[in-house]
Amino acid sequence: MIQTDSLLREITMKNEPPLDTVEDLIGLTEEQIARDQRLMAEEAFAGPAPFANRYFLSQHGPVVRLSFMDQANLEHGPRFRSAVSLALHDAEELSGLLNRFITDAKAFLSGDLS
Repeated sequence: MIQTDSLLREITMKNEPPLDTVEDLIGLTEEQIARDQRLMAEEAFAGPAPFANRYFLSQHGPVVRLSFMDQANLEHGPRFRSAVSLALHDAEELSGLLNRFITDAKAFLSGDLS
């Protein structure tokens, strides 16, 4: 299990200047972030995701982020649908659930339902 207190101490013990703004942290202005959030929300709630055939995983320290997108054809890029950030232990639990579901689905397809 990751000790968040020790991670926080490790991060704060570095002799780096403090980051004062969102722009310092991620290189985007608050206006750019607000615009992107509006666009993503419009897209995410534009209706059902008929394909949900694209996904992106990223890891930031002890957090795993899973984003879902769909892409109907090659002419248009993937459309963002939703994302979730998971603590490491939750990501491990999700991994186990996915593995069990995949195993069951493969057994069903092969006719081995024992």
